[in-house]
Amino acid sequence: FSIDSLDNLYIADTGGSRVVKLALTGQRLQVIGTRGTGKGQFLESSSAAADLSGAVIATDVPNKRIEIFNPDGRFVPEFPIPTAGAFNGPHIALLPDQTILVTAPEPHKIQRYARDGKLLGEWGGGGQEPGQFRLPTGISVYQNFVWVADTGNNRIQKWEIK
Repeated sequence: FSIDSLDNLYIADTGGSRVVKLALTGQRLQVIGTRGTGKGQFLESSSAAADLSGAVIATDVPNKRIEIFNPDGRFVPEFPIPTAGAFNGPHIALLPDQTILVTAPEPHKIQRYARDGKLLGEWGGGGQEPGQFRLPTGISVYQNFVWVADTGNNRIQKWEIK
């Protein structure tokens, strides 16, 4: 899940194949996407975030892609991401420059993408040393830091954004 600048909550409803936008009171404000394999559809959404404009970025594990929706819920573009299992599905977070960080659990990496899907870089790799991962799953950006749940190593890793 993520919370936008207006305190709206975005939840990837994996079983419902959609993203749900809620007020912090629990009131449902919007449903984004439907079940399927077409543009603007999900088979299993695993993570969602909203950017500063209110656009919604979400992962779709079986369709191996990230989908982007306008603030009103209309589908914009999509781009492919590496395959991941639903149990260890990729998760996303937005950097202050609005580029997208994506966990790639099976290759044990974090990837950074431009909004058009261009891979801007990646870090990590399998291992137990600092900066290495075993199944990175959760990811969050807070203030000037990136936090990653390094699930297979039973730890949280933290980096400063420079």
